[in-house]
Order: sequence, then structure tokens, then C-alpha cells
Amino acid sequence: MKTRLAFIFLFFAANFNLVFSQNKIPKTIPIPQPNSTQAIVERKFVHITEFGFLLGKQAPINNIAYPAYDVKSAASYYYPNPYNYGDDQFSNFTFQHFSGYNIHKGIAVGVSGGFDYYRANIITPMSIGIRTILLPSRRISPIGNFDAGYGFIWKNTNDKNQKIDKHGGLMLNPSVGLKIKLGDDGSSLHINVGYKIQKSEMINNQPEQGYYMTEYRSFERLSIRIGVGF
Repeated sequence: MKTRLAFIFLFFAANFNLVFSQNKIPKTIPIPQPNSTQAIVERKFVHITEFGFLLGKQAPINNIAYPAYDVKSAASYYYPNPYNYGDDQFSNFTFQHFSGYNIHKGIAVGVSGGFDYYRANIITPMSIGIRTILLPSRRISPIGNFDAGYGFIWKNTNDKNQKIDKHGGLMLNPSVGLKIKLGDDGSSLHINVGYKIQKSEMINNQPEQGYYMTEYRSFERLSIRIGVGF
């Protein structure tokens, strides 16, 4: 009798433990869910292509050939005619491309090149520069730019025929503006206004006509540009 009771007790105990273990909730390890907000990766390399206009007037800053003297006619005169540099306003085309590297969030340094048209002169400026974005996380942010370099002047056929020698010079161009993000791929719209200074030199020696002239020019323009960055 005792043996049967012990057997029955063990049978119920085993079944009770089996049922309890089946109803027991197993311990689970939480699996981290991916973040739904994907961060936009900032590009290390920056490329900005811009075009626009240079507004201002053309005037020499120094003319060491005034007055001129004609040996053949023994007459004194002014050359070039100072009235050629009146208050005429000019609107000249400008193009520029900047390629740089982000050294810090919102700060890029690099090089730029392009061409500027100054009435009868075409100058290719080559410079180093910096691009700053004040609010890089915002869709619309103020920006500040600065370029410094040297402008190479192109010689035309008329210069060669008249034996005119032209040289470029120092170029400075600070500017401020806005950057507008166009998408999450890093593309953006750039609008800026600045002040551009370009130095140049023109040498016109005509010994057969009895005059020697060197003219130093400073092209000072208000620059207005619009472009895209990527």
C-alpha cells in the first residue's frame, strides 16, 4: 500500500512539474531596433560651381607716363586719354569653380579657378580659399567665403599688333551669402555677394613714336554669384 501511494505521489509530482515548466514564460533578450532617423553623412570633399556678374567701373590707379611727349612733332600730350576712364558703369561676366576639403564641420579649404571679363581684358584667377557655413545642420544657413590668389591675363591679337604687354596681379575676393540645401545627397544652392579686387599691369612701349607708358590698373567690382554645390 505504501509503495502504491509513493508511486502515485511521484507520478503527480512529475506531471505537475512538467505542466508548470510549460506554462513558464521564458526569459527573452531584447533585440535593439534600428534607429528610424538616418543621419546624413557629411561629405569630406566640397565642389561649388558659380557664375554671375561683376559690377563697377574701370579706372587706373597710377600712370607713370603722364604727360607724354612726341619727339617727332615736339608736342606734349596726355596718354592714355584720362577721359577714357569716366564714370561709365560696367557689368561683366564671371565664372568660378571651388574644390576643397572639409577640415571641420562647416569649414572647408581648397583651391578655385575660373575667368573674369573686364571690358577688353579676360583674366583667369587662380586662388586658395576658405568656405564657412555658420549653421551647417540647418537647411538654410549664412555662409562666408574668402579667396586670395593671382590673376593671369589673356593677350588678344590687338595687343600683339600694338606691341602691348599685359600682366596680371593680386586678386582678393571676400563674400557673404546663403546656402540652401536641396536634398539629403549633399547638393545645395549658393547665393553670395562680395567685393573683388584684381590688380593688373599694361606696358605700351612705342620707341618709334617716342613714348613709353606703363599703366597699373585695379579692377574693383561688386561680385554677385549664384551656383550649386555637391
